Amino acid sequence: SSDLVTLLGASGSMTSTHSYRKAIEAYLETHGPIEGLRIVYVDQTGLSRLLTAINKALTGVSDGVGNRLLFLIALQSWHKSAFRVARKLGVSNFDLVHHLNPIAYWGVGELWKLPLPFCWGPVSGMFSVPPRIARWLGWKAALFETIRRLNRDRASGGVRTIAKRSSIIWAVSEADARFIRSLSGRGPRLMVESRSEEHTSELQSLRH
Repeated sequence: SSDLVTLLGASGSMTSTHSYRKAIEAYLETHGPIEGLRIVYVDQTGLSRLLTAINKALTGVSDGVGNRLLFLIALQSWHKSAFRVARKLGVSNFDLVHHLNPIAYWGVGELWKLPLPFCWGPVSGMFSVPPRIARWLGWKAALFETIRRLNRDRASGGVRTIAKRSSIIWAVSEADARFIRSLSGRGPRLMVESRSEEHTSELQSLRH
């Protein structure tokens, strides 16, 4: 048995095929296996690969997000695949789920739907630059902030549902914590983007 099972995308980025997997396997070959850790690789879906190819053709991007809409649809397709893999592994084999993503609230995926304690974060991206400040950054920055605020407001329903479902939420900033609290009434813990010893006992308490 394993203490930690990690569902991991094999790609290092949208267009890097299996770069994460190659790097991890090279490390383990040199240093040996990590006790208690099992890594389950979840490859891109057929839809993800198709959208990635279209994204790359349209934007010329070789790394990063490219077209945001195409990226998000491809990412959601991968999340659905990861959810199916998690169910096949057997819910009864796990004590809790921790969704760890690049802190963005819009990429939370599907694992919160599993009948297990769900931990989310660190999460960020929910703050907005005040309009009086944004206008001094130029019209492009002001337009970007307006669109970002509209996207955040549109995603509020999903954030509210997941926040209420979560056993623990870690927020990167007080602004993010306030936004989550305003939607769900839940008080997220503040946490920088690194492991913190003070949260270990809290996670232990969720084990059943």
